[in-house]
Amino acid sequence: MSNPSGPPVHVEMAVAHDALKTEEPHAMPPSSHHHHNLQLLPAPSADPKDPLRWPQWLKIAALISTAIANFTANFAGTGLSVAAQILAMQYHKSANDVNALLSFNLLFLGVGNLVWVPLGVKFGKRFALITSMAMHFAVLIWTAKADSFNSLLAARCLSGLAGGAGELILIFAFPQLLFAPPYLFTPVQVGLMQIAAIIGFGLACFAGGYVADAITARVIIRQGRVFPEQRLVSLIPGFLISPVGCIVIAFACSHQLSWVAIAFGFGMASFGTVYAPNIAITYVVESRPKQASEALVSINVFKNLVSFLFLYTAVDWVAARGWLEVYMIIFMLVSLSMLLAVPFYFYGSRLRAMSSRLERFL
Repeated sequence: MSNPSGPPVHVEMAVAHDALKTEEPHAMPPSSHHHHNLQLLPAPSADPKDPLRWPQWLKIAALISTAIANFTANFAGTGLSVAAQILAMQYHKSANDVNALLSFNLLFLGVGNLVWVPLGVKFGKRFALITSMAMHFAVLIWTAKADSFNSLLAARCLSGLAGGAGELILIFAFPQLLFAPPYLFTPVQVGLMQIAAIIGFGLACFAGGYVADAITARVIIRQGRVFPEQRLVSLIPGFLISPVGCIVIAFACSHQLSWVAIAFGFGMASFGTVYAPNIAITYVVESRPKQASEALVSINVFKNLVSFLFLYTAVDWVAARGWLEVYMIIFMLVSLSMLLAVPFYFYGSRLRAMSSRLERFL
């Protein structure tokens, strides 16, 4: 995933040549400070320790190590979803009790952001990441050795806390709901359902990176000037895919259609959980670079709190009201959040100016 819990050391922002002139850094090849034929802001400094001047292999190594940490947090956080039925029988617990193993992991994941991000700002992101990975390693051993439900639940809470140093996308929690009557799937079928999510994630990683940058670059070139709200234009593909996925899931589950229909909608929704947040977080960082740390903490805490509340109540909610109502409400919330990009596109610069004046006043 492309959004670490801490802010980047430098925020790269493409600007048109005729819109902004920047000083050329010393001894920098042209390809290192251009992207989509647009100049990058800030330009790489002359400091050899500047991450923008790292050799390509070091950037890739840093990306891979961070990705492995994020993958471990994803796998540890959601891996139990395919074993929910087995855990319920093993510990003689209800579906809601087993659901707590996922939902409280989410809750402590949000709490973890309040711990690891300030530590990363104070002592460095490498320190925070290594410390969290060491803690995660110990907690995962505890999780494997847990011999009671309460011990497993405690380990899951600490696992979420340790995994908070990385970004965790929990669309994988959806298959847990497939053990809500009358939609019963075997653990193997639930596991195979994740293939749709992986496809959606893979497409979103490419589209949320290169395609979104290409769309933003075309907007900048056409308008001949640069402002952060231009990034929001690239949300359009996500608006066309993710909400539709919610509708597909709603009707496929409520009318007991083929698993193919559920998987198709699941993949579309998974696409949106990666694509849209990437763009939204990039916009926030570009528009408020000085408050990037605080903004990212707030976003991650709020996101995981909402996820916790949804997952904690989802089993009873689906059982009482049905799939159609639940996912149509999600459809409306997803659509509303994306439509909020419209007023931000037209009035975002004014809001930033008002905020700056208020900060000076205070």
